[in-house]
Parts: sequence; structure tokens; C-alpha cells
Amino acid sequence: MERSNYLAIESCGKCVPCRLGVKRIAGLLEGIVSDLGVSGDLDVLDEFASYVPNGSLCGFGVQAPNPLRTAKHYWPDHFQMHIEEQQCPTGTCVPVRAHRFVTKHVLP
Repeated sequence: MERSNYLAIESCGKCVPCRLGVKRIAGLLEGIVSDLGVSGDLDVLDEFASYVPNGSLCGFGVQAPNPLRTAKHYWPDHFQMHIEEQQCPTGTCVPVRAHRFVTKHVLP
């Protein structure tokens, strides 16, 4: 999670996929670590991990989702445990949020 927050801060902001996508990845990971994740978050993370490099203008955006991809490749059960059982498998994650922000769809 700390790497994603760092990457979100370091984005130059010239291209939209990198500027918004990396911040959205960091926010979703923050919610998962805080045991506020839902099952759809993993699909959204996968979508952003492919969306950001495809629309990025530089190498930063191409490489930014790699820590997420690596973590999901080697420790997929940790993500599942955070979402399904709402606990950290290693006991090292410190919650940073107390509630989940929900997007309300106004238009059909």
C-alpha cells in the first residue's frame, strides 16, 4: 500500500490514466487493508492495472501497476483473506480508514 501511495504522489499528472488510475489503485488498496474491501475491488484493481499502462504517455505509467500485479500474483490469498474474512493474514496491516466511500449512481 505504501508503494502505491508513493506512486500516486509521484505521478506528473500529464496523462489522465496515470494521474487518476494510480490514485484509484492506492485508494482501493487502502480500503482493502482497512478491511473495508468488497469482492468487486479485486476486479477493479485488475482493470486499472491494465488500463493505466495502456493509456500512459511515459514509462512511469507503464511500470506503476507492477507492484500491484506482483503482489496479486504471489499472494492472492492475502487479498482474498482481507476481503472475505476482514483480517490481515500476517497481522501487520494497520487500518487507515474507518468507513468506505460509496459512489452513488444518479443517472441510469
